[in-house]
Amino acid sequence: MKFCPQCGQPGGDDQKFCMKCGADISAAVMGAGPYYPPPAQTSNKTVLIIVAAIVLVMAIPVVLIVAAIAIPNLIRAKMSANQSSAVASLRTLDTTLIQYQSTYGHYPESIAQLGPPLPNGSVSEDHAGLIDGVLASRMKSGYTFTYESVPKQQPSDTDGFTIHADPIQYDRTGLTHFFSDQTGVIRMDTRKPADAESPPLE
Repeated sequence: MKFCPQCGQPGGDDQKFCMKCGADISAAVMGAGPYYPPPAQTSNKTVLIIVAAIVLVMAIPVVLIVAAIAIPNLIRAKMSANQSSAVASLRTLDTTLIQYQSTYGHYPESIAQLGPPLPNGSVSEDHAGLIDGVLASRMKSGYTFTYESVPKQQPSDTDGFTIHADPIQYDRTGLTHFFSDQTGVIRMDTRKPADAESPPLE
């Protein structure tokens, strides 16, 4: 008896081809033990890929947990910074509006008139150069600023103004609404746009 050198299938002494795999066994040594192909070896690259996949699957839940904790904290911190910036901007507007009124005898018709002059231009009633271009655009640090001049109603009255500072996106860029007028008192409300009846900022 002889065995196929390819698959180890036994065959007769006068057999020329393996009945299993069709290999030529005419030259196979009679009486030789069966041949067993060596087991397939897993490459190091395959092992590394498997290990990396396992580590990635285990890391994803940890990343999601950290994100679930960190992101809300970051949003709250950003909203707090936006609200502080809005209050600072209102104080700036209060001061510059009084300065504008002292210079030109009336309050401006819009916040834009407090902004910087045009390129190669000079300071004027329409471009007083009292605030930067960002605040003059009425939007800054997650808040939008709505200004209105208030003409005097009686000859003995003085003219005035109102400014509302509201979050561009409530609960995302801020939680507090602010209000100010010619008195310089900043007022706030966390439920609705603030007005002259809202409690003053502490």
